[in-house]
Amino acid sequence: MLASGQTIGGVTYEAGTIITVAGGASSGYSGDGGPATDAGLSGVTDMAVNAAGDIFIADNNNWRVREVLGTDRTINGTWYPAGTIITAVGGGGGGDGGPATDAFLYYPNGVSLDAAGNLFIADSGNHRIREVLGTDETIGGQFYSAGTILSLNAGGGYGGDGGPATNAFLHTPTSVTIDAAGDLIISDTNNNEIRIVRSMLYVIEGSQSSTTVTSSTSSSIYGDTTTFTATVIASNGFVPTGSVQFQIDGMNSGDPVELANGIASLATATLTAGQHTVSAVYSGVG
Repeated sequence: MLASGQTIGGVTYEAGTIITVAGGASSGYSGDGGPATDAGLSGVTDMAVNAAGDIFIADNNNWRVREVLGTDRTINGTWYPAGTIITAVGGGGGGDGGPATDAFLYYPNGVSLDAAGNLFIADSGNHRIREVLGTDETIGGQFYSAGTILSLNAGGGYGGDGGPATNAFLHTPTSVTIDAAGDLIISDTNNNEIRIVRSMLYVIEGSQSSTTVTSSTSSSIYGDTTTFTATVIASNGFVPTGSVQFQIDGMNSGDPVELANGIASLATATLTAGQHTVSAVYSGVG
């Protein structure tokens, strides 16, 4: 809806008039490089607008994010007038660390922009939040040019609260937004949670899980087998999956053990005489 009177395509519209700015063709995928009003879209689920007036559209069923240019622009040597539609993200078979236009999206549902021009996408079918860099950046010692796409989390499942977002798991995120502090707020739909990625701490928050460790005996004779059992309980009612790493006196004991119905066990006959502290570190992946 127009907030003020405007002349578009030689036609003057009064304030409060509603017009179509993208789409208008039959449902499908078409129109890149031409007027947005002649384009085919399919299953539009969200949109965001940057300071230049560019409109980013979650073209869900086309597995793309489309962009309607707010100003005239030259892209890769080709000049496009304002109002042209292009594919900004998706359409390829590539992945993170490459150009956004080469990336593979799978039913993107939500889009949002931060103050720096970075585009965030709730890539629902891939169970990820994707970021398209608005400017050149060096991250973890690696240089990435503007337009590069990255994943902000590890993949599908549930887990990772309190740790880096890149190690966290989501299940069909459908919406993403940025608050005034720059925190990323995610609708983690099939985990029935709202998750937050803190802009300064880079950790993800949601429901917490608790891990308890019990022993088959309170004391044993050297050489006897003692079994330690770790039980992981998630506060959201889900049965945790993934693995736990048992630690004895702060050192890893063996390889991570996969959970079965939220439970994992470690049997050992190598404990030396004396008291020992046994713990288990949970890593959720499903």
